[in-house]
Amino acid sequence: MNRKSMTMSGLALTAISTVLGCNGQFPLGLIGGGSANRDVLPDAITLEISELGDEESNAARMKDEEAARCTGDPAIDRTLRAGAVVTHAFHRLTDRALALGARIRNDIDDPTQTQVEGMFPVLGGVTAYKADFAAFDIDGDGTADGSGMANVEPVAVRIWTDSGAGFQPFLCALVTTRPSTDNLGAGEIFIMPSSAIPDAPADFFVHVVYDRTDSAHKWNEAFTTGHMRPNVNASTAHHRVDVRTNANDQVERTIRSTTTFSEHPLGFADYAFAAHFQRGGTAVLLSGLSTGGTTQVDFSNVCVDISSCTIDAGGTACSEFDTQDMSFIDAAAASQLMFPADFPSTPTF
Repeated sequence: MNRKSMTMSGLALTAISTVLGCNGQFPLGLIGGGSANRDVLPDAITLEISELGDEESNAARMKDEEAARCTGDPAIDRTLRAGAVVTHAFHRLTDRALALGARIRNDIDDPTQTQVEGMFPVLGGVTAYKADFAAFDIDGDGTADGSGMANVEPVAVRIWTDSGAGFQPFLCALVTTRPSTDNLGAGEIFIMPSSAIPDAPADFFVHVVYDRTDSAHKWNEAFTTGHMRPNVNASTAHHRVDVRTNANDQVERTIRSTTTFSEHPLGFADYAFAAHFQRGGTAVLLSGLSTGGTTQVDFSNVCVDISSCTIDAGGTACSEFDTQDMSFIDAAAASQLMFPADFPSTPTF
């Protein structure tokens, strides 16, 4: 395999493995002996994929001279590359924060308790936290949401952390189906990772909605703002991953992002991306649209044969794809990029 083919294949594996997170089972860190009653949040919403290489260790490789590396069409190659990197970046930050938040299970002695506090291990030290399971208005409709307890769905939770400068909001959620050994459940989560993780980007914020309860359709959706990595900054971003399994057990995966970048090494500004794969396949169906900035692209449903590193002009390799999720998604709204108003800046206890 030549260098271009190897590079593009790596990109495809990165993107495909990202969506695998929506179809797999994850370690929930359950504690034995009735521990299911202690699980509130999932440890992660994606499969760990850092070993496949998302260029985090060498951001300079995203420069223009490296962008056109497989098909020879810069618009197509840059679009696939940028979409995979963006998805990787927000998944990595979200999972790292969720791994902390889920640890509240370790301090729940009685599943009926309404409050819990303890310490999160962070970067060789500890960060104090307080968590309240009282119902609160997560959607701003004037009605409190949640059961008021950690073991009765829907579970409302607000978590504050203190890294040394006083408590501040870290995470809040409404979990409609708690995680179990069967699936990750379903819910809605808002997170400011830097409130608990000192080396996380200070301006990164993520709002995630997820549902893994239907084996035929698993998905997660995220609204983000801020730096996802040192040279990738989004003022607004909306991401979605859908994994569908049909009656023939064929698994189909779609990744989509619509982002307004304030900083991007390839020159993207207003950028929309959609990519579709089949499990075990060698092709990707790709759409991209970018305006402003120094890089503009505009193409729809281009089939790239990864095995030959060429554009499949006839689209034969993608002809059987289920494309119901391939339309671009809307941009994130400002209201989706902040904590709910009913999440006070200091703990309720």
